[in-house]
Amino acid sequence: MCIIKVKLMELNWKTSFINAFMFTGAILFLMALFTTGGLSLGGYISGYACFLISILVIITLMFNQFLMNAPNNEMTSNLMGSMIYASGPFLITAGLFSFMLYMVIFYMERIKTENVSPGFYTFNTIIVLLSFIQFYFLYTASNDKMRMSKVTTNIMYLIGVFMGICAGIVYIILKYYSTDGFTTGSCSSCSLV
Repeated sequence: MCIIKVKLMELNWKTSFINAFMFTGAILFLMALFTTGGLSLGGYISGYACFLISILVIITLMFNQFLMNAPNNEMTSNLMGSMIYASGPFLITAGLFSFMLYMVIFYMERIKTENVSPGFYTFNTIIVLLSFIQFYFLYTASNDKMRMSKVTTNIMYLIGVFMGICAGIVYIILKYYSTDGFTTGSCSSCSLV
C-alpha cells in the first residue's frame, strides 16, 4: 500500500512538472503571437524550449514505463515496435520543435528586425496553433498515466506531419526569402535618363 502511494505521488509530481512546462509554453506562445520584434522572438524561443522540455520528459517516462513492464528486462522486437509506435508522435514533435528552435535562433536578427516575409508569420502561427492542439492531447495523456488510444496516437502523427510541412515552409522562407529591401543608390548603371 505504501509503495503504491509513493509511485502515485511520484507520477503526480512528474505530471505536474510536465503540465507546468506545457502551460508556460502555451502562455509564451500566446505572448509571442500578439507581439512583434524582440519580444515576439523571445516568446517563441522560450515557448519552443518549454514545450520541448515537457515532450522530452514524456518520452523519458514512456521509455521508462516500457522498460519497467518488460518481462525479465528483455528487449524483444515486439516490445521495441510498440515502444517506437507509442513514442513516435512525441519523437516527431520533439524533432520539429528542436528544428524550429534552431531556425528561430539562427535567423534571430532577421526576425527581430522584421526582415522576413509575411509568410513566416503565417506558417509560424499555424505551427503554434497545431502545437496547441497537441498541448491538449499531451495534457490528457499526462493526466491519464501517459496512456493514449491508437486513434489519439494517429491524430498526433497526422498533426506532426502537418507541422513538419509547415516547418519546411518556414525554413524555406527564412533561408531564401528575406525582405531586406531594395536600394537604388548602389546601382551605377541604373540611371533613369
